Amino acid sequence: MRRAKILTTQATHTLEQLHAELGGKILDNKAEAKRLAEAMVHVEAVLKLLEPGYDVRPIAVRRRRSLTRGFGAAPCSAAPLRFYGTSRGR
Repeated sequence: MRRAKILTTQATHTLEQLHAELGGKILDNKAEAKRLAEAMVHVEAVLKLLEPGYDVRPIAVRRRRSLTRGFGAAPCSAAPLRFYGTSRGR
């Protein structure tokens, strides 16, 4: 069975580019993680200033909840306003 040499070369090139991009994102995320960790240390220091005996260990790590990407706040709230605006006594 013959292999398609051109397709294999293109696929290899594309995968190498993807690998390089992912490596760059990992490096960016490591820098961001370091910055966030430093910010957490500052927040902990302020908590200790406000209340010297405060224990930060029980604070649970949370992720912010985000809206579904398909629905933003504006399109959902604008439609009822248009409906009520056009239906008033006209």
